[in-house]
Amino acid sequence: MSEAAYSVNQSGFQFRNPGEVLSPFETNAYLQLLTNAIGRAQLELRRARRGEADAEEKYHRAKAPYNDNAPEVGTRAGQVSQKARDAWFADRLPDEFLALRRATAARQAAWDFVDALKVQSMLMGGLNKTALVIETITTRGGGA
Repeated sequence: MSEAAYSVNQSGFQFRNPGEVLSPFETNAYLQLLTNAIGRAQLELRRARRGEADAEEKYHRAKAPYNDNAPEVGTRAGQVSQKARDAWFADRLPDEFLALRRATAARQAAWDFVDALKVQSMLMGGLNKTALVIETITTRGGGA
């Protein structure tokens, strides 16, 4: 397995030579790489969660002085939807609101990446089992 046989991007590991047949050694090496990548991605997810919590705290602190003047949520005359109330706050606190939105998007992207790596790891585990079976058959002289 060459060092250039794969690359990592936002959707996880991408094989550069998708038609290449992998040996059990190579699939095991990829599993180890994926395991390490999952660990790093989980650390990034933790950081993203902390960033989101910090942004949410700053947003709620910034909007506290506006709470008494904010429109009331409800269905009666003079009341607004929750979405309209959120927009009212967003108009008054655009920096904090956008920081929270970005932090939430970053956390969601980090979670998606962890999830993609986990799926790839399960698939690579299946490929590893298949490669082991094929190697066992060919080294023992079995097969069709």
